[in-house]
Amino acid sequence: MRHVLCHYHLFKNSGSTFEALLDKNFGERHIRFEGSFKFSKVSQDEFSRIIRNTEGLAYSSHQLNLPVPSSLDFNPLPAVFLRHPLLRLHSIYRFTVKDPSTADRHMPVDAANFRAWVEEAKVNRSSLQSLSNAQTRAYSCVYGRIPVGRRSDSTGAIEYDYWQAVRNLEQVPLLARTECFDEDVARFAEQLRPYGINFKTERQAPVNVTAPDFDASVDERLDNLLELLGDELYRFLETINEQDLSLYAYASRRLV
Repeated sequence: MRHVLCHYHLFKNSGSTFEALLDKNFGERHIRFEGSFKFSKVSQDEFSRIIRNTEGLAYSSHQLNLPVPSSLDFNPLPAVFLRHPLLRLHSIYRFTVKDPSTADRHMPVDAANFRAWVEEAKVNRSSLQSLSNAQTRAYSCVYGRIPVGRRSDSTGAIEYDYWQAVRNLEQVPLLARTECFDEDVARFAEQLRPYGINFKTERQAPVNVTAPDFDASVDERLDNLLELLGDELYRFLETINEQDLSLYAYASRRLV
């Protein structure tokens, strides 16, 4: 049986840093691919064809959804990163200021600062969807289908099938958190060894980092964010990301 590492690259979840580590380990046998458009999705069946028709040891794409493909020819070993949702949103804002071409088409592109960006998005129904529970959305699909979701009448949050996301992540052996990148990725070598994959996990310099306080603790960075946003907007982001916060807490409990 052929065993392959499959990296589910979610925007601003330390995926570029992990891909640099995959390049060091596997060279040309680390295969990146995307669909024709930024909004494209690569289905499990399409992903299966890519794996069957290439000789990669590791695969990376922004456009894959869990669960992994089902196959009699290969065993996909998914790698997934979670990030504190408020820190992720701040990172998205800072990155899109640096490179406007990466901005979600529903989000404001000329906000004066992060606070203004959140305030503008808060009053726009389409933009609000981009602020709310994006990681739960990304990880809550079922085979061959997009995730189910609905808007909360009370908070405006977009709610997804949280327990489907948990079920999917339960099947992910290579789970890590952006905020604990080195510590969590260090586990991967032992987890991959039984499958005959030699993976070296030396310290990897972060890629595409925009936050000036990136080296501070999570609590310190959240305190800085609270000061930047003010209590009302900060609590608003917490409210509309309740599922993502729960998913991050799930990952933290599992990785203790």
